[in-house]
Amino acid sequence: RTPTGSPAVSARRPERSRVARLVLAGLLGAILLGAWLGPRGLGSSRIHAWNWYHYYLGAKYFDEVGYVGLYEQTIVAQREDDGPLATIDGIRDLESYEVVRPPPGLRRDPRFSDARWAAFKADVAVLAPMLSVATWRKVLTDRGYNATPAADALQRPLVGVLDLDSPAHRWLAKWFDVGGVMVMTALVWWAFGWEMAVLVLAALFLFPPNPGRFLGGLIKYDWLFAIVLVPVCLRRDRPLLAGLALGFATSLRVFPAVFLGAFVARALVRLYDERALPRRELTVMAGFAAALTLGLAVGALPPGGTDRWRAFAAKIGEHNAEMTYGEGRVGLRHLFTHRPGADAESIPERRDNLDGARLPVLVTQAILLGLLAVALRRRDELDALVLMSIALFTLSVASHYYWSILALWALLLRDGPAARARWWRSWRGWVGPAIALVPSLLFRIYDRFQPDGYLQWIFMDACLLIAFAVVLVGFIVGDLREAGGWRGWIARRPAAQAPG
Repeated sequence: RTPTGSPAVSARRPERSRVARLVLAGLLGAILLGAWLGPRGLGSSRIHAWNWYHYYLGAKYFDEVGYVGLYEQTIVAQREDDGPLATIDGIRDLESYEVVRPPPGLRRDPRFSDARWAAFKADVAVLAPMLSVATWRKVLTDRGYNATPAADALQRPLVGVLDLDSPAHRWLAKWFDVGGVMVMTALVWWAFGWEMAVLVLAALFLFPPNPGRFLGGLIKYDWLFAIVLVPVCLRRDRPLLAGLALGFATSLRVFPAVFLGAFVARALVRLYDERALPRRELTVMAGFAAALTLGLAVGALPPGGTDRWRAFAAKIGEHNAEMTYGEGRVGLRHLFTHRPGADAESIPERRDNLDGARLPVLVTQAILLGLLAVALRRRDELDALVLMSIALFTLSVASHYYWSILALWALLLRDGPAARARWWRSWRGWVGPAIALVPSLLFRIYDRFQPDGYLQWIFMDACLLIAFAVVLVGFIVGDLREAGGWRGWIARRPAAQAPG
């Protein structure tokens, strides 16, 4: 073999570095080209009006419409202006979640001043021509504005300076997510190398909902950028920053809190093995608590105070309960809303299916969580972080685009000397990328044969359930073989070095 430090090896390293830069630059260039030319791309001032309607108007006029008044006030505004939405005959009541006929006696909410009402009507009038009336009927039966008070408080200064009627402002707003992806890719490259940056980026844009949602929205992926920052900070030995990033992501979308379980599990394992307080995990938890506390405080700023969080809790509880039965959802319980062999079912039928499957759901949840707990025994912090997405799948039903977190699976088994050297030569090195990429590929193939959106995501639920179970069993079998059985698995282990 040629020695590592020999001139031949040294000569190959710059060449590989140039190839790496070319590959990643090519991928980024292709994404930017698609971002420029695609629908609602950077080459035009068109926006994702459905998203802007909820998250621009919802944040800008939250003091007047709150979490439940946006649809009704839109109808009032359009009736006063005789706009195209004035005759829409069905909107969702965001308290009962029933679709109702707008009553003829709707009036302007008294919390609107004359100036604010004029601004609201002007913004609605700008958005109204961007979608057909048929599409607006779907928009006004959606599930409303659901940002956390912390996300709302951070976004409101932005929507306060963005002029919805300005093509230049709309164009600039589209760069937030595009720029975030570029920064995220650079950070993953810095921490894990160019191969992982390519895999994470490919997984992100291969995931089915992302190509259609990525462009033209109003900062839709800030939570994902914060989550990806967590493994980057861990790899670069910045546990406090990792905790701050995770706490920030949680204040924006709530569900990232599940990833804290990785550090709780690691802390318990290290406390058992080393009989000492696990400072690294405690540092992550402290950062998480600090960022989350700050987010709670920011979200409770006046006017509104802590009532904002109470209103959010009531709204999101009802929202999640109803959306369990909808399309574009991912989670174990969503899988059980479908009866195998049946065609696409109505919402009441889906509800009945889930109610009748309570025991199978509980048994499956217990098995998955039990396997996860056992598998976490010998996982490092990075692998534990990735595996906590299984807990999210098991315990909740989340909006499909939140499952962009599958891109994190490309980082599985990326710590340790064997992983950092020629990981692609071992089948183990491809376990994570397979979970990140294969379900999306299978979904796209299935999409060609099954046009029903509800059944497509039932298929994704089934793919993830099988993949997660196989990975967990594989980890456990490998751990038991390495430990020489259950006694060796339970025995205390020497302290492991933190990844560098």
